[in-house]
Amino acid sequence: MSDKLKADSIGLWGLIFIAMGSLAPIAIFAGAITGASATALGETTLSFIVAMFAALFAGNTIFQYSKKIAGASGYYGYVNAGLGKHPAVFTAYLYVLYAVFNISFLILIYSWAFSGSINLILGTSLPNAVGVIFVLAVTLLSFFVVYRGLRPSALALSILGIIQIAIVVVVSAIFISKVPSPTLTPFTIQKNPGLTGLFLGVVTGSYLSYAGYGTVVALGEEAKAPKRTVGRAVIFVILIATAYYVLGSYSTTSLWGLNNMSNFASSGYPGAILAKEYIGVGVAAIIILLYNFVMFTPVVAFLNSVSRVMYAMGRDGILPARFQRLHPKLATPTFSLWFILGLIAATTIILGGIFYALYGFSNGLFDAWLFAAIVTTVSTLIIHGMVNVSLGFSAKKWPDRNVFYHYVAPAISTIIILVVLYYSAVGLPSPIYLAPIVVVVYSLILITLMYARRASYSKVEIRRGE
Repeated sequence: MSDKLKADSIGLWGLIFIAMGSLAPIAIFAGAITGASATALGETTLSFIVAMFAALFAGNTIFQYSKKIAGASGYYGYVNAGLGKHPAVFTAYLYVLYAVFNISFLILIYSWAFSGSINLILGTSLPNAVGVIFVLAVTLLSFFVVYRGLRPSALALSILGIIQIAIVVVVSAIFISKVPSPTLTPFTIQKNPGLTGLFLGVVTGSYLSYAGYGTVVALGEEAKAPKRTVGRAVIFVILIATAYYVLGSYSTTSLWGLNNMSNFASSGYPGAILAKEYIGVGVAAIIILLYNFVMFTPVVAFLNSVSRVMYAMGRDGILPARFQRLHPKLATPTFSLWFILGLIAATTIILGGIFYALYGFSNGLFDAWLFAAIVTTVSTLIIHGMVNVSLGFSAKKWPDRNVFYHYVAPAISTIIILVVLYYSAVGLPSPIYLAPIVVVVYSLILITLMYARRASYSKVEIRRGE
């Protein structure tokens, strides 16, 4: 029976495609672009370029830590190195909340959007139940792939990632060829919406489109040369994502018309709509069907990550020892996987059920996935903020500390996080405004329980993988 995760399972490119799985390239023709374009309008392409720099500041923290620490503990291992055990335990439990609500968000949004998106693009009349069944099937398939190990996960996400990037490049090139007079205007600040629209587009849309690259942080014990590859994978993913975000957003907004952007975001699936009009219904069908299927990729990425974190929590004594159980042949954290699947199912059923009972399918599931998205956003921003702060304390012990990389860049990243956190949590409609409160209440309960069990947590020995 294996008692350790399988070392040297994947290399740099495996890590890159697992991290990219959270970003789903094909989404630039749908959800990834509409969040930014709602306020950035014709400056949407520029907003992704600006967001890239913000993402690189955040990615720098992971890059710096990954050169010193590579373990399944992930972010909480980083926090332990700088801030100590109790903040690390808090980070570990907060990451579990983040991952559970993130996967629940994916299940809810695709259940809500599947039938409607296909009906809109292809003119079919699929009932909502088809989408629910589809999402259940994809979730179970994702679980099966993760259960089989990191290599099957990396292979599946690599194939899907390459297919998506190829489609984005080819379709974007066709879109650009259809633009009467392509210009560089999308790369400039325009009179409308100006700097304000660009700023809002970055903090409420394009910056969040980069979220998820950190899923590889917890894969250090299974990666080849992790202190060299994990950090590089994060930086490479941000740069690769920028390339297809910029190409996809430039081509779609230019063809849509920079002066006609008022209904771009509300269309829901602008890339598929343009493909249907300018290329053909077959290409539009490929885009919308692939967009729905690649729900698989972020679910696989996050299941791999959170199962490793919970495995480490069991090994370190934060959770019961049973959480470190591994499959005797596959060396995957089976107990943690089954447990997290149960948490996801319970969260999705309760959240979806409450909103469905209150508002029906369309409005109810819309509010449910938005609620889960806000919980996800707030929790991950807090985690990244804590890791940024921790880096400064850790660097004091490092002989190779650097003022810019270890202090200035994390400080800038934290300021950006605070701004995004503000705009993510303020002005939310009822009952969505309760989502940030869920994170606050969860955090207060955690702190209370940690204080009550401070004696036992003081004995925790966190293996960071240094």
